[in-house]
Amino acid sequence: MAVYKSRRKDAAAQFVADARELRKATVRIARKFPASYKYVTTGPLLQLASEVYMNALKGNSKIGRAHV
Repeated sequence: MAVYKSRRKDAAAQFVADARELRKATVRIARKFPASYKYVTTGPLLQLASEVYMNALKGNSKIGRAHV
């Protein structure tokens, strides 16, 4: 079923909520690591989790879409 462009709404997709929960769980788990792992393991892990969430937000937004 097609929806007119003027009637489309910004609806949060489930993948955005899942990406946010992934980021929250990653932060919760990373806090349990010893301090010696801070820069080697948990830093890049937290960065990747944040990138997943930010890319999900970008993918769900109307801004930046060239061919929609």
